[in-house]
Amino acid sequence: MDEGFKKNERLIKNLEIKIDQCIANYDSLNKKVDDLSAEVLVIKNANLTARIDELEKKCGDMSTPSSAMSGLSIEETFAEFDDRRRRASNVLIYDFPESTAPRSIDAQGDDLKNLEESLNKLSPDFVDSLRRTTRIGLPRPNVCRPLKVVLDSSITATKLLIANRASNPSVFSSMSSDKTQMQRDYLKKLRSELKTKIENGEPSTIKYKSGVPTIVSLDDTMRHPRSSKN
Repeated sequence: MDEGFKKNERLIKNLEIKIDQCIANYDSLNKKVDDLSAEVLVIKNANLTARIDELEKKCGDMSTPSSAMSGLSIEETFAEFDDRRRRASNVLIYDFPESTAPRSIDAQGDDLKNLEESLNKLSPDFVDSLRRTTRIGLPRPNVCRPLKVVLDSSITATKLLIANRASNPSVFSSMSSDKTQMQRDYLKKLRSELKTKIENGEPSTIKYKSGVPTIVSLDDTMRHPRSSKN
């Protein structure tokens, strides 16, 4: 009986030792996991910073020179990037006859019907790609508000702009991409610079290179007649 008790006591002691060893191993492993997690976090943060820097550069190269983007914070850069992404599938049509129907729902129906008829002249595919339309700004007497057209993708929006420019005469007298405020400000600045160049006897124009508006001389335009314009 006493021998059996001692045997059990030894077994319990051995179990306690093994449990203590397991706890120690667990603590050691847990510390290693914590250290590894910290290292991974540092690496991820470094990669994220590098990716943000790269994204800021791309945003600056997209449709506005980097000098115009350099003063923006990371949050402002991402907001500008997201705004451009959301607008990419839109086009703006100016001088498009506006309905005089008293009820807004009837006016929207007239806009949609007239727009579909015009789009059909370019291609029935554009009618199928149409998602919605809206007039920009508050109604004013004798003022035709711009019509914002939302399409199914940025690719369709680009195709529509190209198709309208290629039509002769143009189906829509004035159509453009949906630019952000920063893009509009930059284009306004370019036009002011263009006016100064022309007044100084430097024949120039604005051309789009990879989607970025740039002032080029008319000699360059003659050498590259296929430069696109948005």
